[in-house]
Amino acid sequence: MTTCVGASTARSSRLTAKPLIPASIVYVAVGLVHGMGFGGSLLEMRIAQPAVALAGFNLGVELGQLSVVAISWPWPGERNASIGSS
Repeated sequence: MTTCVGASTARSSRLTAKPLIPASIVYVAVGLVHGMGFGGSLLEMRIAQPAVALAGFNLGVELGQLSVVAISWPWPGERNASIGSS
């Protein structure tokens, strides 16, 4: 499954650079492959409650993404100041 995850990432990069099919289809397909890979890893680890572990992992990923957006998003006064200084 790890090989499939790597191959899907490489393929999606190529398709994004030279789109042959809509990007949304590529994103969904890559997400499904990555999800199956992660789910397979949870099953191999024999976690007692894989649904709870998966929910916790997804929550952590989403919080991490929101943190990056919050840090990189311009503050209300900052945006106008940077436009005027150019």
